[in-house]
Amino acid sequence: MNLPNLLGALTAALLSATAGSAPVGASLPDHFFPESIAAAPDGTLYVGSATESRIVRVRPGAAASEPFIPAGAGGLMSVQGLLVDAKAGLLWACTGNLGVSRTPVKPTALLAFTLSSGAPRGRWVLPGGGYCNDLAQDTAGRLYVTDTPNPRVLRFDPKTSRFEQWARHPLLGGAPHNANGVALSRDGRALYLVTFADGRLLRVPILEDGRSGVPEVLALPRPLVGADALRTVGDSSFLVFENGLPSGGGRVTRITVEGARATLETVVESSAEPTSGIVIDGRILYVESQFARLFGAHKGQAPEPFRIATAPLRPERLSLPPGFAYPNGITHAEDGTLFVGSVSSGRILRRAPGGDWTVLFPGSEEVFAVTSLRLDAPRGLLWGTSPDVMGLLRPDGTLGKRAPRLFAVDARTGEVRRIVPIPEGGMGNDLTVAPDGGLYVTDSNRGSVLYLSPGGERLETYVADARLQAKGPGMAAVGPAGIALAPDGRTLAVNTYGPGRLFLVRAGAEGAPPTVSEVELPRRMENPDGMRFAPDGRLLVLEGAANSGDGRVVRIDVLGTASGPRSIEVLASGMESPVNLTVTADGRVWVTEARLRERLLHGASAKVPDAFWVTALSGRQ
Repeated sequence: MNLPNLLGALTAALLSATAGSAPVGASLPDHFFPESIAAAPDGTLYVGSATESRIVRVRPGAAASEPFIPAGAGGLMSVQGLLVDAKAGLLWACTGNLGVSRTPVKPTALLAFTLSSGAPRGRWVLPGGGYCNDLAQDTAGRLYVTDTPNPRVLRFDPKTSRFEQWARHPLLGGAPHNANGVALSRDGRALYLVTFADGRLLRVPILEDGRSGVPEVLALPRPLVGADALRTVGDSSFLVFENGLPSGGGRVTRITVEGARATLETVVESSAEPTSGIVIDGRILYVESQFARLFGAHKGQAPEPFRIATAPLRPERLSLPPGFAYPNGITHAEDGTLFVGSVSSGRILRRAPGGDWTVLFPGSEEVFAVTSLRLDAPRGLLWGTSPDVMGLLRPDGTLGKRAPRLFAVDARTGEVRRIVPIPEGGMGNDLTVAPDGGLYVTDSNRGSVLYLSPGGERLETYVADARLQAKGPGMAAVGPAGIALAPDGRTLAVNTYGPGRLFLVRAGAEGAPPTVSEVELPRRMENPDGMRFAPDGRLLVLEGAANSGDGRVVRIDVLGTASGPRSIEVLASGMESPVNLTVTADGRVWVTEARLRERLLHGASAKVPDAFWVTALSGRQ
């Protein structure tokens, strides 16, 4: 396969269902450029190289790989999909010529090796040529193999040592060098396949007699980018490893199939082209190929050390102490210390990295609720908003009698330093701190953004716009909620909770008022709340989802120059009333799940949940 065709032939490996101790962060050889990974039931990992034409082994608990199958053994070229067949005691491998291996070029083939020793057991060339890319195994031991340049799926029966063309259909091709990752549904009734060149997800029914049905393309919210390995992780959920080529980067994405459609959630982002992975004990172990440095946008750059990367399959939860209810405001210090405030009591907790929660501020008559927290680090102040917001959760949806206010406590001692009243008739909801110490505050009642100048005593109206107002019963009448300051220090993002709209507020020229423009979206957001800009400049938004209950973290490129509606990318779903978030410099996202939905639906009679937590989403790996 010649160099121009390399990107089309990039490949994946197969997930093996495993149990046992998983090596985390194990190092791989220099210049290895890993492409695929598989696991044995005892947790032993096998990793194949695109350039060195060999397979290494990582024993459970080991910090580094060890040689296993030498270069060229059995006709190895670039190692493609790997699969452990523990029952048969075999390691299966696809191999082909990517133009970067150092062994003699031979026809692409399916290979088998003895799992215990690595000794070659067989080599089977694909009928009619093609390219052996990835493979999956059914309960009968048969292998389903994707053939990248051809619109077909082959099936190999180890009992007869023969291939058959199991499925052939134009939808399985569609572009040169397309078919890539493959996985079977847990019930064995369908085969799923992703395409590299055009980023599609296909489903091929498996009929009662084992033959293939008619393939169908499932609707996705966006094309996959460099779709590589595909792994089954649930009854209707999969992981796809998007290597992001040719530009590079990439991500690990959860796919959830819902009939003829599927949703996408970014589990972790990568800067080094993830191509394959497995799941052990609730964690994803994956290889970052660094292929962009091999034949992508960064070709010729020296690679970083290779290792097995790891990330949680599901967002991690950090439990809050018993008695601390309805977390809302959250922020962090540069050293990773977290601060979390309660909307029902005004208590503020503090937690140093790896430490326990301690009470920074117990709540008081002055500070009785915390709906937002932001750290003004240069001045050592922890700013927050304190409206009598639990009143909004009463059946009549009215505020309590205590006047809403801003407050500032000493971030070190918890001593109250400032109390600033919200103008009469307003309700301060969320805030953001400017570099000079000025504050911007959303007023959910009056459809405006307020401003407190550095050292100021009174809030002033920064901008008011009819489009920021909200009307309707109950929570539908809540207007501006989340607010975030863009990296330029002059542009604000503001959402409206009830209407589900998103706006940019840009500072005017000297003496000119700010301008408000609505961000065009493909849909109205469902009760958007807290927001923050990520280090890459994209906006992270929480959807509280009071009606559906499906709380989400989404990402929107609001500052980009592309025309038309901005796509809404789901990073996490199924959250329980996510209300606020903070984002660290490495992209790690901490989210408070207030678990308020029952209170919203049924008022004060709703039972208080027995546990609360902060959810962590992995940052860039």
